[in-house]
Amino acid sequence: FDRRNHRANIASRADRGAPGPRNGQGSTALPLAGTSGARPHPAVALAQVELGALVVDEAHCISSWGHDFRPEFRQIAPAVKQFRRSPRVGLTATATEVVQQDIATTLELNDPVTVREPTDRADLAYWSQRCGNERDRTRELLRFVEAQNGAPGIVYASRRATTEQIAWILRQAGYLARSYHAGMIPEQREAVQDDFLAGNVNIIVATKAFGMGINKSDIGWVVHVDLPEALESYAQEAGRAARAPDLTATVALLWSRGDIARRKGQIGGDAPFTNPVTAERLLQAFRAAPRRGSDSIVEADALAENLGVEADALNVLTAWLEESGALVRKPDCMLRGHVTLGRQEPVDAEERMAFVDLTKRVLKCRIGVRRLMNISEIADAAQLSPDDLEKRLTDWSLSRYVTFQGTQRAWRVEVVGNLDRARFDRVVAQWRRLQAQRLDSMIAYAQGRECRRVLIARQFGDIERTCAEAAALLCDVCATDAPPWHTVPIERVPDPESFVDTRLVVLQAVAWSSRNTERPFGEGTVKAVVLGQETIAERPISPAALRCPQFGALRHVRGGARRWDDALKELIECGQVERFETTGGERSWASLRVTDDGLMAVGGRG
Repeated sequence: FDRRNHRANIASRADRGAPGPRNGQGSTALPLAGTSGARPHPAVALAQVELGALVVDEAHCISSWGHDFRPEFRQIAPAVKQFRRSPRVGLTATATEVVQQDIATTLELNDPVTVREPTDRADLAYWSQRCGNERDRTRELLRFVEAQNGAPGIVYASRRATTEQIAWILRQAGYLARSYHAGMIPEQREAVQDDFLAGNVNIIVATKAFGMGINKSDIGWVVHVDLPEALESYAQEAGRAARAPDLTATVALLWSRGDIARRKGQIGGDAPFTNPVTAERLLQAFRAAPRRGSDSIVEADALAENLGVEADALNVLTAWLEESGALVRKPDCMLRGHVTLGRQEPVDAEERMAFVDLTKRVLKCRIGVRRLMNISEIADAAQLSPDDLEKRLTDWSLSRYVTFQGTQRAWRVEVVGNLDRARFDRVVAQWRRLQAQRLDSMIAYAQGRECRRVLIARQFGDIERTCAEAAALLCDVCATDAPPWHTVPIERVPDPESFVDTRLVVLQAVAWSSRNTERPFGEGTVKAVVLGQETIAERPISPAALRCPQFGALRHVRGGARRWDDALKELIECGQVERFETTGGERSWASLRVTDDGLMAVGGRG
């Protein structure tokens, strides 16, 4: 396992879709799994080549015990079973001992040789700072960014809505910032990524969805604006700074005591995805889903919302069901994609006829022009099954007749049994133990007074050396000075409160809530999420409500609850919002909805 932070560029090129160019010896790099977009069926892609080696980058994604589990990575080893055994390599910068063992088992590595290098980076200055409230944290971020003198950087947050809010605040303060998260469509994410790589955007505010496979050497800083769930993920994301050999960087963690309470609640509480009732509901959803043969086809985001769990939690829950023998997760299939016609056509006459019919009659492609497509619609028009259509386009893409890339994919799952409750409970208990250990390490890093570099090394089993012993940039513990960004006078830092229009925020949140007509959210729920709360009276708020785009928008102002009340009163009095009673079962509660006048005020979007 190679834990070097500096990677070859092949990962970022492969993520672009088309297989990499052949080298002088006729080898081909094939992207079988990745962190975004859609990939060809591994068996289909591998059938085109002689398998000389299997190299899995970001191999920690294989492990369901890891900090960034991606289920498609577990499909790689089964896809190569039919081929002659060749050398296998797993590369990762962030794998603990438990994850290393899982990688070796899943990739079926025979007596693997482990190559390790230190995870901490001598060219990074690690700083941790506690913030009293969200307003102080956001102002500290603005102060930090101002001190970077225009260097490009990344801000990491755990929630999608938070990335959008912070990006907006940074833009109001005059910075070129954009948000990036998995809730954006692939074309949007690709555009943001391209702008960042080209220098058109200077700051990316992102969830953990951003960064893997990105090779931008001049990133000058990384800031986390809440507490990550694990020290492994923090070390990896912070390590995206200062990739150029002559560059150094400051990486900062801005955390609060509320972050710790929230993270502990996520582990110790009754999270929906740890509940066997949710597991049973998931199995039923798979059984009821549209089929392709014996396989169920589901859209993961929609399924997660219906079950009331986060997308990452759905990944883990599905992996647990697979481990318990209830289902088999198969390679994803594509729902949408785009095709670009090349200048060459198949040599075989029969294949060329099928090629021309599909690309020119059905798809109406033109050379060099990207054609967006819905897989099912085009399959019907071509009188093919969706799987046959996907296979043909993948074959032709690998032969360079077209460039075919999926932009939206669906899960393919075969349900083969029922839930083994005892085994499920054991897996959940093991998960809780591992997550608690990870969080303890992250908390110790954030608030401890031991060298940050030592704590990172300890987490990964590396040799523990302080900043001085490693001849590295000093962390905040070893430096003992004020943070380097405090050279910027606080008077020069704008107050984030000045950017927030409370009345507009409340109106936008009510307009968003009004879309949920089947079971409207309660007034208290909408208020809580806008204030950035995840519980009401110690009861967790539903994940559907937490997806509100205005989540936490009033965290940046003083007296947020009072300002909500005042703004709501004004909106009701002027007829833009109305209060009504909702009944569900034996309960009733007050809800809010936007009126036609309110809809016009918010821009006509309900």
